[in-house]
Amino acid sequence: MKKSLLFYPANIQSHVIPAMNLAVQLKDKYEIHVLVMDEKLADIVRSHGFCPIMISPFKVGIGHEAGYLKEKGRKYTLWHILLAMRKNVLFQNRIIELHHLVHHLNPVGIIVDIFNSTELFPLHHIFPQTSLICFNPMLSTYKVDGFPTVSERSWSTANTKDYKIHQKGQIFQGWTTWIGSLFRWVYANQLKKLLAHSKLGERNRMTENATYTILFDNIPEVLLAPLELELSPKIKLPSQHYLGLCLNKDRVDLGVDEGFQEWFQRLLHKKKEDVKIIYCSFGTFYVDSNPMVLQFLNHLLTAIEQLTIPVEFIFSIKTQIKQTLLYQRRLAPNVHFFAKVPQLQVLENADLHITHGGLGSIKESIYYEVPMLVYPLDLVYDQNGNGLKVEHHGLGLRGVFNQDKPSQITEKIVMLLEDRIFRETIEKFNHDIQVKYPGDFITNTIDKLISQHESI
Repeated sequence: MKKSLLFYPANIQSHVIPAMNLAVQLKDKYEIHVLVMDEKLADIVRSHGFCPIMISPFKVGIGHEAGYLKEKGRKYTLWHILLAMRKNVLFQNRIIELHHLVHHLNPVGIIVDIFNSTELFPLHHIFPQTSLICFNPMLSTYKVDGFPTVSERSWSTANTKDYKIHQKGQIFQGWTTWIGSLFRWVYANQLKKLLAHSKLGERNRMTENATYTILFDNIPEVLLAPLELELSPKIKLPSQHYLGLCLNKDRVDLGVDEGFQEWFQRLLHKKKEDVKIIYCSFGTFYVDSNPMVLQFLNHLLTAIEQLTIPVEFIFSIKTQIKQTLLYQRRLAPNVHFFAKVPQLQVLENADLHITHGGLGSIKESIYYEVPMLVYPLDLVYDQNGNGLKVEHHGLGLRGVFNQDKPSQITEKIVMLLEDRIFRETIEKFNHDIQVKYPGDFITNTIDKLISQHESI
């Protein structure tokens, strides 16, 4: 009988998909169970062959008390919110909920997204002897002196020590009034109680250089990426374990446009006639017609019209953005808009990938050895740093989406298509990764982390 593993990805599509990619690597040895907070994300879990377990969206220790009280039909004045924090209402509620949903599973390991790290408090309370592992669908999120953080696009702040890192109460740092001070004080005490009650704070102290969330020194962290993609192996901390590209090459993309496959087969015939295929995808972050994104896409479409080489463009773009662009301009005949395409199949046949810089898309481009042109659209999280790393390793070029002019975009596209060095570099990069992270590497790493677990 297989032993159980409990997965708990963050409530974000770009986190659930890589979590399921990891789960697929482990399913032959372990029975996988997945906690999710949203029905759409539950569909993604099902599409990977796993059964989701629905859980309420109010997480412990990050200021969700107001939303929780409101949903329960209870008063949520300042006083009631502070009282709920002081009494750790969400912690007690989560223990009851989790005990009912998953206590019978008796997992040997619990793999929790770093953005759900405070949920380790109730999980460890219910499963005190179970191995805890954090997983990170991004590259390293720590501040390491001498290197830019995951969200920075330049080396200019690499040696500074004043970069804002996670501290107790940071979730209320934007509140400058006396109310903010009060919340920070109450939150600091809440966190202290959670640490003591769960015992995570006895031997596992919180790290001091985590940039986004609370992490613990003695809880191992697996990163769903190769170490080689970092700016230097010096980035790696002792508790971190890199798992390679960690892709599910058999995944089924949901909601692919009807008729795409038939159309794509016709396009592949054109490729045999030396027509280049460029794939443009910009993730799931923007779903509405953001003015700055629209300006960039219009510049990109203008840049396409200036190309003199035979190229076909496939855009994977959200419906509302697509409709706005079609209202603003007439598309060139070699530009094709789709709401959803089978990305792996497209990349397998592409000559260039113009991407927002999400790590999942970058890893898939590396696997299919497609040079990249990275235009980060989300300047808060990891896309900036990912673009820096792509260019640093010679896997492609990057630009600034709200500054580059059409002529600059055209120049970058031509360079990536015509200079063979980019293709040769990414081919070698992928080969080296496949050698270092063989097929059983991921399972062996997780097995080792579980077997080395010491009770907290």
